[in-house]
Amino acid sequence: MKIYSKSTLVITLIVGAIFIINGIKHEPVSLFRIIIGIYIIVQGLYVALTKEGYDEDKLKAKLGKEIYREKFGSFGIFVPYTSIVIFLLAWLIAFIFKVTTIIKIIVAILMILAVIFSICLAWWYQKELNKRYSEEINKKQG
Repeated sequence: MKIYSKSTLVITLIVGAIFIINGIKHEPVSLFRIIIGIYIIVQGLYVALTKEGYDEDKLKAKLGKEIYREKFGSFGIFVPYTSIVIFLLAWLIAFIFKVTTIIKIIVAILMILAVIFSICLAWWYQKELNKRYSEEINKKQG
């Protein structure tokens, strides 16, 4: 059996195992974490061990970079990390300033904005990726 992506194989096995172990350790056992861990492992095995999965993953990664660059220009490489930056900013504000009601409100608003931005960006990105992926597959087939 050929391994197409060793890094994908190792990382998904480690992350999946962490989710499964974490799910088993909690009382009551967290079935949701166990299912997520199994899903991560199965997806990783598909990408790492099959040619189709590896090619699909490479194509989606290439298309994803193109989508962000076309929409956001040279800042496209940073856009997926914007939610994390907003969360870090909220944490930094909470850590640096004395905790008052206004600071709590600002931190809560920043966290809510980060979640909303992340959900909207993921929805838009998935829609664009599916559209371009189907176009790319149609080009290859016909």
